[in-house]
Amino acid sequence: MTRLTGASYKSRGPVRSKYNSSSHAATLSIAETTSTTRASAWSGEASVSVGWAIATVNAKTSYSVTKTAAKGVTVTDTMVVDSHKRGYAEPMVEYHNFDIEKWREGGDCKQYPVKDMGILKGITSSEHWAECQTKSSDGCTPKP
Repeated sequence: MTRLTGASYKSRGPVRSKYNSSSHAATLSIAETTSTTRASAWSGEASVSVGWAIATVNAKTSYSVTKTAAKGVTVTDTMVVDSHKRGYAEPMVEYHNFDIEKWREGGDCKQYPVKDMGILKGITSSEHWAECQTKSSDGCTPKP
């Protein structure tokens, strides 16, 4: 099994913001109720389920993959916002792609690849935040 890509992200809800009116940096808390359900996805062998692929990745890697991130969940981000700036935050999920391969052990005790089973696009973080801050009245685009 090989991790194929770095992280990719998808939104779970709208961007929210808070203004820091104090004369020094402050930690602001931004709460959001998620409006979108996200799910891990399998593409490959039809006989393999998403659940089996997730269990395989969880057993053989240091990643903890979840099947879904449901909507309607309240999540909270705390971010440090500089004096007289507005902080923006957007709830997201983080995905990684995992290539799942079938291997066999030969008579010589070495491992040999048998076939590529498929790719799991798995949720590795269901509460990930994109953030930015600005003095501009136009706002900014949060980045993970």
